[in-house]
Amino acid sequence: MNKISMALITLGTCLAMEVTAQSRILPVLEATPDARSAAMGGTLLGHANQMHIYANPAALAFGNQRFVADASLEAQPKTDDGRLMQYNFAAGYRFANRSALMAGMRYLGGLTVPAVNAVGTTASVSPYDVTLDLGYAFSVTSQVAVYATATYAHAHAATSANALAFSLGAAFQQPFSVAKNMPSVLNLGVRLLDFGKSVKFNDTGVPQSLPTSLVAGGDWLVTVAPKHNLTYALSCRYFTPKDAHETLVGTGLEYTYNQWVSARVGYQFANKGSNALTVGAGGQLKGFKLNLAYHHAFAEYGVDALMVGVGYAF
Repeated sequence: MNKISMALITLGTCLAMEVTAQSRILPVLEATPDARSAAMGGTLLGHANQMHIYANPAALAFGNQRFVADASLEAQPKTDDGRLMQYNFAAGYRFANRSALMAGMRYLGGLTVPAVNAVGTTASVSPYDVTLDLGYAFSVTSQVAVYATATYAHAHAATSANALAFSLGAAFQQPFSVAKNMPSVLNLGVRLLDFGKSVKFNDTGVPQSLPTSLVAGGDWLVTVAPKHNLTYALSCRYFTPKDAHETLVGTGLEYTYNQWVSARVGYQFANKGSNALTVGAGGQLKGFKLNLAYHHAFAEYGVDALMVGVGYAF
């Protein structure tokens, strides 16, 4: 396969995999693996109750759960090239000193892209991205936590590439009462995601920057009445690579009854991609969790997606 064909396939793969990642490699790093966060406008750094290593590692260190294990699946509409799917798995363990160790993996694939080699013979390529992730969070005080994660990523298309990425973050949690019998918790955080050395496919060609981003956000949970909770979430994610800047602003609202069943709605603004409406629902019983999210893009070039998440915690 000649270099032109490989370059076109690589570019086409990135375009097909994630519209919001049109000029960036490794789109698997940009997804929102947590179905709860995805249903609330793709917001990050709130009080996550699953997929902690991806949504907010500090939430596990702050919380009361000792062990968590979660899995999620995101599916996009079927096309002539197949159906793009992302599979995610995450687990975490909180130690007695309120530190937490987390691990996860992500896989993005499902397309078969036609290609033509140097002598004109038709062929096909099945591109995919896969990551292995490890993280650690530590509560400095009951209100402040810090964390770090490391990621090994492998991208395979007409050529392949390996990358190491890191992230650092800090979180602040403050319980307080809005009024009598109306307790609330405010969560705020900042996180630098996926920074590391530039990547060359097959160690040749032009170096490409990782999809490094800076995130700030959080949420505010209020118990408006016994058994009735409202959570408002807001976050902003700014991608820093040269010639691939993009800002994503997400906002969402969640209503929870009796800490058992939840309904969610959100909106995501993308200054270079498609704005989107998100909706979802979830429930939990005796440590088991089930969450659904649907992402509807407004622009014709946007991509709709359905996500299902399950988990267990004790």
